[in-house]
Amino acid sequence: MIENLRKYDPMEEQQVNHQSDSNTPSQLSSTVNILDGVSGVFALGGAIASLVTQQVALAAFPVALSVGVHLVNRRQSINALQQHFQAMTLQQNLHIVKIEQKLQTLEEQLGQFKQESWLALETQEQDYTVQINNLSEQIKQLQQQTTDLDQSTQSLDSKQHQLTEVVEELRQLENYSQALRSEPTAAQVYYKRGFSYQRLGDKQGAIEDYSEAIRLDSKYAQAYHSRGILYGELGQRKLAVADLRQASKLYFDQGEIESYQKARDLGKELYDLRDVMETTAPLNSEDTHSGTPQFKAPSSVSVEHLFS
Repeated sequence: MIENLRKYDPMEEQQVNHQSDSNTPSQLSSTVNILDGVSGVFALGGAIASLVTQQVALAAFPVALSVGVHLVNRRQSINALQQHFQAMTLQQNLHIVKIEQKLQTLEEQLGQFKQESWLALETQEQDYTVQINNLSEQIKQLQQQTTDLDQSTQSLDSKQHQLTEVVEELRQLENYSQALRSEPTAAQVYYKRGFSYQRLGDKQGAIEDYSEAIRLDSKYAQAYHSRGILYGELGQRKLAVADLRQASKLYFDQGEIESYQKARDLGKELYDLRDVMETTAPLNSEDTHSGTPQFKAPSSVSVEHLFS
């Protein structure tokens, strides 16, 4: 029995333990069960041998007891290892479950975030569209206002220009009046003041000054011409034809052929029109101005049209 016990090698046990540690708990349990059986056989064999031979019984018993205790400890270690492995497996499974739950929660949050983001973007896009439409309408209104303002500005500029001309014409009129006060027989000054009256729209005042110029200078062709035009505009065709004929005669005598041609053509037009009106219109016609030709008179800067 002692020889059999001496065959127990601790190095071999360490090798067995090392190999068993590298195996799974089930394989380790099987190996330990085999070793437990072998150790039990050795212990039982040693006890029987000691009873038969009645030799070295006291020496063999502690060894057998040590082997039994070692086997019990080994059994407990295996059980503890199995429990530890089961606990670790359970903990890993719980951890995996928690991770899966967290992943599912994150996926749900991501889906909700995407939905909320799309809704927010769609709302913003609608708001931007409304704002763009409002801005476009405001731009159109501003453009229209700008156009109206430009037209108003042009109208004001035109009226300002007319007002400037009126002021200048009034200044000239005052200068002519002052000149006539110092030289009342100046036919040319009367003509120029009459021309200013005509430009300001005062046709009657212009006719009076043209008449005074003709009284002072009976050969003043331009005075006859201008007064004839005003008579024509006022519908006094007979007086207009007489003045224009006299103007054309004076122009011809003075060698002003172009002015002669204009006065003669205008007088002929008025004469022909007068004949037509006298033969076709009733004698008691109230419209004495109908059919009056439009003469090319000096450009008017009348105050009446300035604020219309």
